[in-house]
Amino acid sequence: MSTWLTSTAVARLLSLRVAEVDELRKRGELCAGRRRNGRYVYPRWQLDEQNRPLRGLAVVLAALGDDDPVSIGNLMTAPDEELDGLSAAQWLAAGRDPDRAAASLREAEMF
Repeated sequence: MSTWLTSTAVARLLSLRVAEVDELRKRGELCAGRRRNGRYVYPRWQLDEQNRPLRGLAVVLAALGDDDPVSIGNLMTAPDEELDGLSAAQWLAAGRDPDRAAASLREAEMF
């Protein structure tokens, strides 16, 4: 189960203003889900150990398109044989090729 962070919590972790976090989301650089109250929440898996967005995350998110954030989270955190048994999030955190992760996730989505 993924941990979800508020916009304020993400802003604090990234040393940004909430408006800047919103811009990252709008540009497809962060994945977010919208709660019933209209506020966005962000899954923790997309931040590395230093609380930075995973390098290459925007490439992978663009490849996944408009999937819902829970589905994206499931894909990003599941072990993937095509990624040497790592999840896509682990793959990106290790500095590996985001295009390979994107291709593997696109293929997984077809099934």
